[in-house]
Amino acid sequence: MPAQSGPETPQAPPDVDKALRSRVEIFFQAHVDGKPRLADQVVAEDSKDFFFTIPKPRYLGFEIVKTEYSDNFTKAKVTVNCEEEVLMMGLGKTTLKVPKTSTWKLENGEWFWYFDQNAPRQTPFGIVNPAASGEGGSPRQLQLPEGPKPEDLTGRVKADKTTVKLAGVPASDSVTIKNGLRGWVKLVIRRPRVEVPGLTLTLDQQMIRSGGTATVSIQYDPKGEKPPAPYVVVDVQVEPTGELIPLHIFFPPEPQAAGAPAAGTPKQAQ
Repeated sequence: MPAQSGPETPQAPPDVDKALRSRVEIFFQAHVDGKPRLADQVVAEDSKDFFFTIPKPRYLGFEIVKTEYSDNFTKAKVTVNCEEEVLMMGLGKTTLKVPKTSTWKLENGEWFWYFDQNAPRQTPFGIVNPAASGEGGSPRQLQLPEGPKPEDLTGRVKADKTTVKLAGVPASDSVTIKNGLRGWVKLVIRRPRVEVPGLTLTLDQQMIRSGGTATVSIQYDPKGEKPPAPYVVVDVQVEPTGELIPLHIFFPPEPQAAGAPAAGTPKQAQ
C-alpha cells in the first residue's frame, strides 16, 4: 500500500495575500525612501514603542520572497530580500541582499507589522536568537554570531582561466570573471607590470551583481614592435575585497626568417 503524503499547507485566499503584500510594500518602501514615519502607519499599536527604538536602515531595494500564514490566516511571517550596504571590518562598505523576516497580524481587517520577541532574527551574517534573561531579571540581549573574516571572502570572484596564449599577430582572446559573493563587486584592470606595445585589455562591465559575470577582452596588435618579454602579468583588482586576479598573457614567438637555421641547430662548416 503506497505511503500517504502529509497534509498540504493551506494556501491563503488571493485577496488575503494581496492585502498582506500591499501592507508589506508600504513598510519596506518607507525604508527605501528613508521615511520611517510612513512605515509607522502599518505598525501595530502594541509594537510602536519598540519600532520607535530600533534602527531604521536605508535599503537600496527589496523583493518579497515568501509569505507563510498561521492562525487561520490571521498571522503571517514574511521573508523579504533587502538590498543594503553593509560595513565589514577590513573591507569597507559592500552591497548585500539580506533576507529579512518580519511578523504580521490581522487587526480590524488590516495587516500590521508587529514584534515577536521570541522569534529568531535574521542578520547579514546568519540568524541570531534572543538569549534567556540573565540573573536578576536583566533584559534580554541578542547573542550576535561572529561575522565573516576577510580571508573567508577571498577566492569567491574567479576567472575561468588565468593563462592566455596569444596566437598570431594581431591576436585576441577573452577571460570571463564570475562573482561568487552575495553582493556587488567592482573590477578594475591595473596597469601591466611591464608595458607592452599594442596590448589592450577592456571590461564589458565594471560592476557585477551576485552570480553575474564580466568579460575581459584582450587585443594584441604590436604593429611591428617586439614585446619586451615572452609574457606579461596584468592584475584585475576586485573591490571592495582588494583581491588581485593575475592574468598571465603569453605572446607568440617571433616568426623565423626564411632560410635561417632553427634555434639550437649547428651551422654547417664552409
